[in-house]
Amino acid sequence: AFRKLPDTFRFSMKNLLSPTTQLTAGRFHLFELHEQPWLPNCLRLLLLDWLHFVWVLFSPSSFIGSLFWKVYPNKAPFQYVAPVLDDVMKKTAHNTVVDMCSGAGGPMAHVCEVLRDEYQRKDVTVRLTDLYPQTDTWQALAANNPNLTYESQSIDATNAPKGLCGIRTFMACFHHFTPPLAQSMIADAVNNKAPIVIIEMTDRTLLCMLAIGLGALPLVYLGTPLCLSWSLTRFVLTYLIPFAFLQWVWDALVSCLRTYSQDELNQLVAGVAGADQYEWTHKYEWPSWPLPIPLRFFIGTPKNQ
Repeated sequence: AFRKLPDTFRFSMKNLLSPTTQLTAGRFHLFELHEQPWLPNCLRLLLLDWLHFVWVLFSPSSFIGSLFWKVYPNKAPFQYVAPVLDDVMKKTAHNTVVDMCSGAGGPMAHVCEVLRDEYQRKDVTVRLTDLYPQTDTWQALAANNPNLTYESQSIDATNAPKGLCGIRTFMACFHHFTPPLAQSMIADAVNNKAPIVIIEMTDRTLLCMLAIGLGALPLVYLGTPLCLSWSLTRFVLTYLIPFAFLQWVWDALVSCLRTYSQDELNQLVAGVAGADQYEWTHKYEWPSWPLPIPLRFFIGTPKNQ
């Protein structure tokens, strides 16, 4: 019966539950609801708030994290990003992080604080950028963090301004882009000799997709009162109409199917002129929280820096 299934699916009972075995042989670039222009902004913000909530959920400084820490020591996902960036800074002598496609920018604001306070990088600068800058949101974040800045003008990651120097990060957003666009973003970083760090919190593994699907129910319905912004709209679309839950499940699963594998990222790099002058490495972290969802890093640093 398995032989009759499409070749794009790998149903091997031996490795199906492996935390690294890709469920599909290729990525599926399906649509995500929050990307659709017809979706009202208030509904889009439901998901963006949730994404930030997940990034900081199990931080020891959060309410849930402080309770969970007593049972099992843990870190929030953003706390795994800071040491990776610190290592890149040591290799390249860069002290500025240029976050591309920042969206609401929440996770990078926390990463900035960790770099400054825990890694003693007092003069670190994290600069938020986006094709569609959310200046009001970023301004509020920057008001509480002197090391956080932002670009109010539109920044295209495939053709960034020459003066925008620093380590380029893509925080849980690289899967949004088609291969030609993703390759152009890598090429622009290489052409400007900028280190690049791609961070994803999704994967095309069965365990990751099951964790996201099954974990959505308690996360959305029990965690909503603790989310960033409480409103009547959030209450109605969570508890009376299950839109928030369905949006989270659909977009999260599609994000998994869109995520580039190690081989696919290597193939993108192979087609970029000058990429052979970079050192490219893959890194996996497994945040110690109850769900088997990996934090994946793809890191490129110029060899002559």
